[in-house]
Amino acid sequence: MVLRRPLRTHHGRPQRGYGRAPAPAHRPADRDLAADNRYQIRVDGAPAGFTEFRDRDAQRVFIHTEISEAFQGKGLSSVLIERALTHTREEGKRIVPVCPAVARYLAKHDGLTDITDPVDRDVLTWLAAGR
Repeated sequence: MVLRRPLRTHHGRPQRGYGRAPAPAHRPADRDLAADNRYQIRVDGAPAGFTEFRDRDAQRVFIHTEISEAFQGKGLSSVLIERALTHTREEGKRIVPVCPAVARYLAKHDGLTDITDPVDRDVLTWLAAGR
């Protein structure tokens, strides 16, 4: 017979360590700008997701974020986006959130409004031209 700790909940959700496996350890977003203009996040060495961008002068235009299905629901997109936006600030660039996931993150975290530019027609035309 295997004894398990009782399931403990908080607001109806199981809590880590009580009847639930611990969340996997994840590495901060890796940046490989030269190869493919994306920030990546890995879990136990396996690629778990990425956010893709294009640099436009002093702007970093975030165009797509994707988390692999096996890793969804673990908060990895927030970790990935936070790291990518922090690095963008460190590089002295401004954020343009074309990607809906990045836009949602920015709507919930107002600490980056000072370096966020709106998505405008010029940016969309520039992206459509394939730059």
